Amino acid sequence: MTNTMENTKTKVLIAEDLRTSRMIIERLLTRWGFEPVLCEDGLQAQEALAKPDGPRIAILDWMMPGKTGPEICAWIGKELDAFVYTILLTSKTERKDMLAGLTAGAHAYITKPTDPTELEAQIKVGLRILGYESELAYKSEELRRYATQMETLAEDRARQLVHADRMVTLGTMSAGIAHEINNSATLLSGNVQTLEKFWPVVQQSLEQSAGESGADSRLDFILEEVPNILGGMRKGVVRISKIVKGLKTYSHREKSDDLEPVQINDAIHSSLELCENALKRTATTKLKLASDLPEVMAAAHQLEQVFVNMIVNACDAMRPKAPGEITVTTRHEDDEIVVVFEDTGPGIPAEILEKIWDPFYTTKGIGKGTGLGLSISLGIIDNHGGSYRVENRDEGGARFIITLPIRKEAA
Repeated sequence: MTNTMENTKTKVLIAEDLRTSRMIIERLLTRWGFEPVLCEDGLQAQEALAKPDGPRIAILDWMMPGKTGPEICAWIGKELDAFVYTILLTSKTERKDMLAGLTAGAHAYITKPTDPTELEAQIKVGLRILGYESELAYKSEELRRYATQMETLAEDRARQLVHADRMVTLGTMSAGIAHEINNSATLLSGNVQTLEKFWPVVQQSLEQSAGESGADSRLDFILEEVPNILGGMRKGVVRISKIVKGLKTYSHREKSDDLEPVQINDAIHSSLELCENALKRTATTKLKLASDLPEVMAAAHQLEQVFVNMIVNACDAMRPKAPGEITVTTRHEDDEIVVVFEDTGPGIPAEILEKIWDPFYTTKGIGKGTGLGLSISLGIIDNHGGSYRVENRDEGGARFIITLPIRKEAA
């Protein structure tokens, strides 16, 4: 056994009403480099843990005056904001007692008389978990700061927009993105990274217990369901990363004349991700994207602005009879890339087909559109040397066709 352990001077609480046992553990902890916090009963232990700088590893006797060890574990889980790694000490050896302690919230279970080697191993586990918990808290705070920065960036971006329609579009998406982030962020409360780190330790203990004591439906349920729960939490974290990545890409500052090689299919995928909230319960998307398309020279954020405008307009047109369908097709023709957006909405009356490109012309209700979206989009495509036209589909709905010249090197 080592004489010292990492994280020296970490506070470790000892709640034990037997003085001899308490002194033995105190000497061990002192030898290992910890700062013991001694308590003679459960009430003293609860008071010590409630302090802002209180211990975050607790060795609790099962039976002691004031409050029992399992009662303190339950109190920690319900009332204490900080994470505390708890080790129960007891002479109880029945399997049902161990399950009761774990159910109350204990993380480890050591029988008396205390084996120093086992106690040292359990404390090392606690130190690792505290490290994971600290890292998770840092990452969560980093994510919160990053989300705040993205919100500030979006607001600053909106103030600089020359065209009012861009502000309307960005405002719609920002509301949807904020909603998605709030929904997914609730999954972080489970401290997914911490749970994934120490679940194998608990799982091994439970499997061993089940093997020694026979079948138990509760243990089987825990062993079966916890990995599924952790998987769901991981998906939530991935979802947050995906949304933030889309916001970062969309909000990236670029000069209007900053052209770079752009893969059209990538721009379409980014635009669809940004419009996911608008698409919900309104439309399904069908992608017919040609593979190995040549790149175009473009300002990526401007092309995404055009595509986002197309998707939002299609959703608005189909909303009264939702859900509808949006089909996006890409293909390579001669020296051009062709992008086609089709929807299953009511289409555009023939008499206004040419008017829709006029600035401030809109078919939307008052306060729902500025009439600048298509005129801005037409200007963007013209500046990129492409073309933009519209027609009605025979089966109903509108079809917008965009062409862009491929990059000369690719040609």
